[in-house]
Amino acid sequence: MSRLALHPSPSPTNVRGVPGTAFDADIIAGLGLPPHFVCWRYLWRPDKAKPDKVPTQPRTGTNASSVDPTHWSDLNTALRRAEREGWGIGFVFHQTLNEYAGIDLDACRDPHTGIIVPWAASIVAAANSYTEVSPSGCGVKILVRGKPRHNGRKAGAGGTAVEVYGHARYFCLTGWSL
Repeated sequence: MSRLALHPSPSPTNVRGVPGTAFDADIIAGLGLPPHFVCWRYLWRPDKAKPDKVPTQPRTGTNASSVDPTHWSDLNTALRRAEREGWGIGFVFHQTLNEYAGIDLDACRDPHTGIIVPWAASIVAAANSYTEVSPSGCGVKILVRGKPRHNGRKAGAGGTAVEVYGHARYFCLTGWSL
């Protein structure tokens, strides 16, 4: 997997990941990603402690699929819909239609100080690619060129986790680059 070059921008240290807030579209546009964008919205369920982030079609506002390219759009269409509805935007990973994968590091960042714990900082440094704060403010997401052999999640202690996806998944983006 290789580096996605991008000049970092200042990142808020106390973000809480509400869709539609402080999204830096220029950062995402600067990556030159293909038109594989969806919107996402929170869905609160009474049986869950935190909300689901439901992928949503930018053109129709109905639920989106991470495996059906007809549900995706270009960045500007997704941004316009997300702004209008107060949603977030996401990028879809596909096995053959794009060359990107994502690394999601959970429970590794203090949302008040912005400090990233050592195990996660070492992964960020090794990836040497575009990295941003996750919607919760407590994790980070890394976009890389390349594909992992398998999609997967490895859970650690205290809610920490490392997830790597190259197909049939999407990342909720914030535009809050590190």
